Amino acid sequence: MTEIRTRRYAAALAVVIVLTAMNAYALNTFDVVGIPFIFATALGVQLLLIISFAYSLVMVLHTPLKITLSILISAWQGALTNPHVESQRRRYPRMTRRVGQRFSRESPWGLVLTAGVAAAVASTLLFANITRAVALRTSFAALDERILNLVPHIRSPDQNAVFSVVTFAAGPVSFLVFLIVLAVASWRPQQRWLPVLLAGAFLVSAAGHTLAGALIRRPGPDRSLGLLMGNRFSFPSGSTLTATVVSGLVAYLLVRVARSGALRLLILLVAVTGIVLVGLSRIYLGVEYPSDVLGGLALGLFFLSLLITAVKITDRFHLAKRVSVGPAAKGPLLIAAAAAALLAVTVGAAVTPLTEVQAQSQSRILPSLDADGVRQLPVYSETLTGARMEPINFVYLGDEARIEEAFIRAGWFKADPSTPGNTLRAVLVALRNEQYLTAPVTPSYLNSEPETVAFEKPTDANTLVQRHHTRLWKTSFTLDGQPVWVATASFDKGIGIGTKSGLPTHHIDPNVDAERGFILQSLNIKTPRFVHVVDAQLGHNATGDGFFTDGQAAVINMTAVAPR
Repeated sequence: MTEIRTRRYAAALAVVIVLTAMNAYALNTFDVVGIPFIFATALGVQLLLIISFAYSLVMVLHTPLKITLSILISAWQGALTNPHVESQRRRYPRMTRRVGQRFSRESPWGLVLTAGVAAAVASTLLFANITRAVALRTSFAALDERILNLVPHIRSPDQNAVFSVVTFAAGPVSFLVFLIVLAVASWRPQQRWLPVLLAGAFLVSAAGHTLAGALIRRPGPDRSLGLLMGNRFSFPSGSTLTATVVSGLVAYLLVRVARSGALRLLILLVAVTGIVLVGLSRIYLGVEYPSDVLGGLALGLFFLSLLITAVKITDRFHLAKRVSVGPAAKGPLLIAAAAAALLAVTVGAAVTPLTEVQAQSQSRILPSLDADGVRQLPVYSETLTGARMEPINFVYLGDEARIEEAFIRAGWFKADPSTPGNTLRAVLVALRNEQYLTAPVTPSYLNSEPETVAFEKPTDANTLVQRHHTRLWKTSFTLDGQPVWVATASFDKGIGIGTKSGLPTHHIDPNVDAERGFILQSLNIKTPRFVHVVDAQLGHNATGDGFFTDGQAAVINMTAVAPR
């Protein structure tokens, strides 16, 4: 039976290794893909795969590890009787005693406490590094800003409902219901410490969040980017911190009493998935930055390490007579968790007030579109991580309705937002070599803002594999009372393997100026005006495709665009 179980875990381990390698390779395309939800999904999957890998490895090596541990213990005991070691022990008795106490398996202040403190120190260092990056506004700041700016463009009603449920599940109301049900279900004497422990974990999380927020004092995102009213200070994420501590502690208690390895693994995967979803919900709803979520996770791991260490020491060495982690704890924990989850699913979306607030942007007057005026405009598109791509090759004057009308009249289609559903549909359509006339384009950024709108036009091949497309950004400037827009354009000539990612992607025609000419012809602009933006140059886009340009941008006043 043991041999069959080992073979199963070995097979599972092989599968997990392959999936982990594939997913890690996909994560390397973060900068190429440029879509945060894809990276977040890949990162969440990677965490689950790592947990599965570690657990399967331990189960496969269970017997060899026991043999190895036995050999190491025997070797250690033999070393202690060595004459030279004995003389050193007599020479430094105090240090020897302290080292022995730190790694003793028989003392409550020994190996268990040492391992717990080591885990807490590691979490502290992680939190300190994240805090330092936030305080110094390193690359985290730019990444945070771009992701939060993109989120409003990829929201949908269905996603709003899902993430409302998730964020409600991590809130105080859900935890209060969890605690009440847990207290009622814990009617046996050996179970009554459970609600006290979980209440203490929640209070520790709340206190840690309040103290860290007051010390770091990082303001939350702009309200116009979110659907919820957030806390005054957003770092670290209180919801992620609480989810990490409470969910992690519940998972630990359930793993301790679970009988099968598969059930233990399932508990860990559910807990990690829940924590990741809570963090994503805070970003999606626009109330916290990604670095706030990472900070909440790191601080939560610190408190979780200390709590698990305390529970393990108390239970193993019977420091409290009424505290014992036994099978009796499983029922109340599962009942309470199910009740809280049921509450969140049934009323979470209904009672979570989602409201949009319009951004209060102040327009600036651009004096002219000469060399001095162009220098005030953002001119280079960027990837999600800020890597420079193509310079702008269009400047439009006019409102969005007039621009959209001109492109649609010329046979162009307005691209759908890059929601998960739209992106998945585009991938499937491209694989079948079919057409999706309003397929989403990969988000690009200009001055940390994603494109305001994008248009695309099919070729005679009439498939998604090949298309003309352009991205437009509305700037904060006006000229002669008209909004100023800037744009980039390129031609997707086909799908191939990206030079940076090694994955299938659209390849562009390197002559981006030719696409500029195609758009001018398509809009029936016969005598365009050009303005110098950058010097003629060679460059690369996010996927590694090269491009060349003369550095000129066509200026189009949409009021003067004549119908075809």
